[in-house]
Amino acid sequence: NPEIIEDLYDRLEKVAISWPRSIDLVEFGSAEGVVGEYFKKRLAVDHNVRLTLVDAVKEHLNNNINPETIKICEDVLLFKSKDTYDLAIARSLLHYF
Repeated sequence: NPEIIEDLYDRLEKVAISWPRSIDLVEFGSAEGVVGEYFKKRLAVDHNVRLTLVDAVKEHLNNNINPETIKICEDVLLFKSKDTYDLAIARSLLHYF
C-alpha cells in the first residue's frame, strides 16, 4: 500500500538524523523491495544510497528489476554480513515470527 510506505518514510523524516553523504540501506524480508526502493528514491534526493534486499525467496528478489540494487537470497535468521548499514528496514518480518 503506497500510503503506508509514504507514512513510514514520513515518520523517518520527523526524526532529527544527521545522515552521512552516502547511505547504506538494507531491507530485511524485502520480497521485491517496494519499501526499500521507495526509501532509496526519497533519500537519493540529497544522498548517495546503496540498497540491499535480503529475502529467503529468490522469486521475490527476481521481481526487483533495478540493476543497482544488491539482492541477497538468504533466511534473515541466518544472514551474516561484514557490511554495516545506516538504516535497516524490517517492516514485514514480524508477520513471519
